[in-house]
Amino acid sequence: MPRTLNRYLFMKILLTSLSLGIVLIAAIWILQSLKFVELVLSTKASMKMFFKLSLLTLPDLFSLIIPISVFISTLIILNRMINDRTYSVMQSAGLSRFKICIPFIQFGLIVVLVLYSINLVIAPVAQTKMRKLQNQLKSALPIVLIQEGVFNEMGKMVIYVREKKGNYLKGVFVSSTEQKNRSKHHVIISAQQGHLIVDSQDPKILLFNGMRQSTDPRTNKLSTLFFEETIVGLQKDEDKKTTSTRPQDMPFFKLLYPDSRFSHAEKKRMKAEAHQKLTTPLLVIIFVLIAAYALTSGQFSRKGQVKKITYAVTAVVLVQAGVLFIINQSIKFPEAIFINYSILSLLILLLVNGLTGILSQKNHLTLPQQTLM
Repeated sequence: MPRTLNRYLFMKILLTSLSLGIVLIAAIWILQSLKFVELVLSTKASMKMFFKLSLLTLPDLFSLIIPISVFISTLIILNRMINDRTYSVMQSAGLSRFKICIPFIQFGLIVVLVLYSINLVIAPVAQTKMRKLQNQLKSALPIVLIQEGVFNEMGKMVIYVREKKGNYLKGVFVSSTEQKNRSKHHVIISAQQGHLIVDSQDPKILLFNGMRQSTDPRTNKLSTLFFEETIVGLQKDEDKKTTSTRPQDMPFFKLLYPDSRFSHAEKKRMKAEAHQKLTTPLLVIIFVLIAAYALTSGQFSRKGQVKKITYAVTAVVLVQAGVLFIINQSIKFPEAIFINYSILSLLILLLVNGLTGILSQKNHLTLPQQTLM
């Protein structure tokens, strides 16, 4: 194929995929971002934080949307080429359907490499950062919820603040139940002043010039301790949220070769996630080949290519569903991973053979003679 024509078709598929991808990603991104609205509003975080959280969801959306947008773009361009006789002109010039489809395949291979970089490097980093930001906002939530002049319940604690200006407090009263030596005892803390502290750990109140009173459950004696400065954590150890490491947040090689600290079941889930990251980019080239094979096979019809497009869409849905099913089954049966790659490799070989006609010359798109006039 002449370089000019190759470049023209490559740019067509590139621009169409970009346009369609931007529209689809923007629509789903807006819906995805809505889940952060409540968290941001409740913690009174800035719009900058909201946009930062929203942007960190984009890498995952890319790996989800890009294969679909490339497939739809390939269908659109090939269908247009067939309907406006561009395809027939190329064939009459001696170009085989495989050569006509080369720019689409080249673009698909480039997208595969881009998706590998996103899935294996960018997405895990983005997911980890997003999770940390979410945890920071959630840890700051108790501080935001503390209102002056009312009794604020924080799990097993009750906090009263006479006056609150920003993070500075006056007239602080804290009532809580503590676990000590397998027995619970009631603790009351009062202080003249306090300061709310938010860091990467749990939120705390730094109290000044106060008194701590507690009762011994065995003797019922009241003990009193005066202090100049003390710290009260707003989340007790038993109430802390344990954030287990999610497979989506982990680097690829740690998923493929998990540490010994993980259980056998966790290792299986992690390896399944690793192979899903490897499989998803391959779907791009398979989808491109399906679209090219479906539209360039069989007889030309002036009524349009509705049936061929329907067959292509059905095939893509079945392939996507089959891959997800096999990946999920690989958690229970690790041998399913080998089946997954075998099926994908066989699909690629069959589709390439269908386009090149190495084994058969029968299934190429034939056009009525008058269309070439």
